[in-house]
Amino acid sequence: MEAKKNKMSILMLPWLAHGHISPFLELAKKLTNRNFHIYMCSTPINLSSIKKNITKKYFESIELVEFHLPSLPNLPPHYHTTNGLPPHLMNTLKTAFENASPNFSKILQTLNPDLVIYDFNQPWAAESASSVNIPAVQFLTFGAAVVSLAIHMFEDTEDKFPFPEIYLHEYEMLSLKEAVKEAPGNKYSFDEAIRLSRDIVLVKTCRDFEGKYVDYLSNLVSKKIVPVGSLVQESIARDDNDEEIMQWLDKKEKGLTVFVSFGSEYFLSKEDIFVVARGLELSKVNFIWVIRFSQGERISIQDALPEGYLERVGERGMVIEGWAPQAMILQHPSIGGFVSHCGWSSFMESMKFGVPIIAMPMHIDQPMNARLVEYIRMGVEAARDENGKLQSEEIANTIRKVLVEESGEDVRNKAKELSGKMNAKGDEEIDAHGHINPFLELAKKLASKNFDIYLCSTLVNLLSIKKRVGEKYSESIELIELHLPSLPDLPPHYHTTNGLPPHLMNTLKTAFELASPNFSKILQTLRPDLVIHDYNQPWVTDSASSMNIPAVQFPTFSATVVALSIHMSENTTEKFPFPEIYLREHEMISLKKDINEVPSKKFPYDEAIRRSHDIILVKTCRDFEGKYIDYLSNLTSKKVVPVGSLVQETMDQDDYKEIAQWLDKKEKSSTVFVSFGSEYFLSKEEILAVAQGLELSKVNFIWVIRFPQGERMNIRDALPKEYLERVGERGMVIEGWAPQATILQHPSIGGFVSHCGWSSFMESMKFGVPIIAMPMHIDQPMNARLVEYIGVGVEAAKDEDGKLQSEEIAKAIREVVAEESGEDVRKKVKEVSEKMNAKEDEEIDGVAEELMALRTNK
Repeated sequence: MEAKKNKMSILMLPWLAHGHISPFLELAKKLTNRNFHIYMCSTPINLSSIKKNITKKYFESIELVEFHLPSLPNLPPHYHTTNGLPPHLMNTLKTAFENASPNFSKILQTLNPDLVIYDFNQPWAAESASSVNIPAVQFLTFGAAVVSLAIHMFEDTEDKFPFPEIYLHEYEMLSLKEAVKEAPGNKYSFDEAIRLSRDIVLVKTCRDFEGKYVDYLSNLVSKKIVPVGSLVQESIARDDNDEEIMQWLDKKEKGLTVFVSFGSEYFLSKEDIFVVARGLELSKVNFIWVIRFSQGERISIQDALPEGYLERVGERGMVIEGWAPQAMILQHPSIGGFVSHCGWSSFMESMKFGVPIIAMPMHIDQPMNARLVEYIRMGVEAARDENGKLQSEEIANTIRKVLVEESGEDVRNKAKELSGKMNAKGDEEIDAHGHINPFLELAKKLASKNFDIYLCSTLVNLLSIKKRVGEKYSESIELIELHLPSLPDLPPHYHTTNGLPPHLMNTLKTAFELASPNFSKILQTLRPDLVIHDYNQPWVTDSASSMNIPAVQFPTFSATVVALSIHMSENTTEKFPFPEIYLREHEMISLKKDINEVPSKKFPYDEAIRRSHDIILVKTCRDFEGKYIDYLSNLTSKKVVPVGSLVQETMDQDDYKEIAQWLDKKEKSSTVFVSFGSEYFLSKEEILAVAQGLELSKVNFIWVIRFPQGERMNIRDALPKEYLERVGERGMVIEGWAPQATILQHPSIGGFVSHCGWSSFMESMKFGVPIIAMPMHIDQPMNARLVEYIGVGVEAAKDEDGKLQSEEIAKAIREVVAEESGEDVRKKVKEVSEKMNAKEDEEIDGVAEELMALRTNK
């Protein structure tokens, strides 16, 4: 790689989740186009996936670096990823991840990058980089609103969060606080960890819809917040599985199908699946639904769904187990809505492709993202009962509103408006599933700015990443394998969160951290100019610092979530200054639990972020997270640099032909995409609730259902009895994976039923798709609040216990997709998308400048 000698090198270390890796990878791609060389660092199992997403274009500029986690009994290498990780192993994975800090230090010593970009919960990455005098910048893949609220919540302050549109229900607040409490790395509080970022913080967002949150986050962390844009995954070749999806979509009328997905890290409960299934069935809208199960807990789709469900929905619905090409599906003309958990990446993809969101936030930042969806009016949140449970009728109503009814016209228009603005910006953010995707997309963005990238991850992730790098980046993105230590319960194929059984998540985290020495060796070998690492990797900072390599944290959450998380983790009586970002009690409990389960107690969350070198990268846009970015900057005393949406590049339609064909048969904006992310597996109860909600909504839907590795079930078994037959052609249920970004871009998509993971949020924003927010945990409730606050979606109401309600899911879907009451949301998401896309090139240029400055000041 002779060319990289004249390029600034950046080592990126995203968290081991697809939702984090994807924005990192897309940012890497953006940066390689700016003459950066990227080292993308992750566990082998993640690298195997990352490799698939790096086209020939980036082969030379994005280099994959293996990051080996220490060996832990319950965390074999195939669990060194959150994909399909059994929920009970999440803390083990986090612990392993942090304990791999010495491996990260070795990588820094080997590669000697000019800069490190790391994720939000990785203060050790900033420390490692600092120890070798390498600037480390944090890249937040959450929205600025979510990060700001999170910081505000955990600071000892009596001040109210200044943005009342971003709020949390009591059960969401409890869930979030529990998640924050269980997060490892308590040496630093949430806000302190962000403030570790060197000068700036990158955020996957756009100023168009998060401008005030970006500014507020900047004030909170005392850092410049740099939005990087949507960072939607670039298009990659379609495979045979995608072909079936695209063919199915091609048969749907334009805009009359919803894509249903709850992200890669949240697994719907059996109850939730039933509620969603019924909601989709009731909506009478076409749907393509991706259902995920944790590894080792997979059941057949038929068993997961209500009895006879697939028969009832028939050609109206497609249920997919595991994964679907989300970006590809969202881009399909038939997609008119995205039933989403409101993960930030999904939010951004929906925004990029102008697909309104039917918000169903689950946890963490998702509720706040859902609030933002509604606030910016690009989606509608499906109402839950007082206990936070999904309601099928609400799901159906929301889907119909977003896709079909006159009341949802504003939401549909708003989604397109926001998408237009977002896409018009191109790479502006860069120029000013999960974690790996944002890191990979960031790598691509940087590669386009003439950076050479080493993308470091585990082999299993690199194999996937390699497919998505593409020929364009083959010379500027070099994949580097990070070897995790051998642990009994964590074989190499579990060195990724993709399909990782939930009970092994902590084992994978532990192995990841224990791979720190391996990472240090990589640094010594490569000697990059910079390391960019994920949020939960403070050991990466240590490793980079020991070799005088700047390490920058790149949390793949929104600025809002990071800010609120820092606020919550700090001993303050002041209220979070943005009241619009709040958590319900069950969400607060869940968040505190998640935070407490994060390993790396050497640093509290805020301290870990503050260790980022000068700046913190955040997967966000100033347009809708401006005030949260500024607040996060103030909280961390770092410059927060938004990196944009970092939506995965669109894949070739040949890879998702069946989905495309199905969507093509749907009317414009008549369909919701339903997905709950790559790391959350819906319970049987949740699958039923979502299924019923989709059914009740009478709206077309494409639903991606994921099961953990080893726990996959037949789609028909997961859904209510004869569900597929009842929904017929109105719904498509996909197991495992679907091309989310591609689906969200399809004209038929009128809403995104999402868990409100930040990457999903950003994709929804990028494509102008309103969100039906169904947040599950961690940052998702905060993201759901942001969805509603900025008016780009509606959150599906849960009951008082935080359980999904089919009726509320249906109601939210109908409002966002079909009803007149959702018109504002549809219009708002289009407006946000237009602004966001208009600034994309500008943001990437800004990111490139900030990173080059770190090299100069090294």
